[in-house]
Amino acid sequence: MNIVYIEGGTIKQRKLVERLVEWCFTKLTPRHRTITVNVELTKDIDIDGECSKGGERNEFDLVINKKLTGDDFLVTIFHEMVHVMQYAKGIMKDLNQDGTKVYWRGYDYSNYQYRRQPWERQAYRMQEILLRDWKKIC
Repeated sequence: MNIVYIEGGTIKQRKLVERLVEWCFTKLTPRHRTITVNVELTKDIDIDGECSKGGERNEFDLVINKKLTGDDFLVTIFHEMVHVMQYAKGIMKDLNQDGTKVYWRGYDYSNYQYRRQPWERQAYRMQEILLRDWKKIC
């Protein structure tokens, strides 16, 4: 069973994040049953969000800027959940756990500019698709 833990933010934000992450599990990783996502909603981040591998197998940590609102908040969750999918499926591997040596489908793309990295290109494409699909059911 996939698990999501959330800390910080408002009650409304935490409930929304739980729904979004659980929905993303069904859309992005339907065959995985052992993923744990720890979400921290904080104002102490200079970017919209980030995803990193957690300490255990199939554990991932998301840090999300809780000052985001509306579609920006939703899209950030979707974007970071695409990274969870990429890690969980083994498409993306962070070899030294700090983002400086990242492999995509077996090739080193660490020196590529942020927007040219294949995992970011996929995440930006998919975040819009996920947003559109989410709005259809809400």
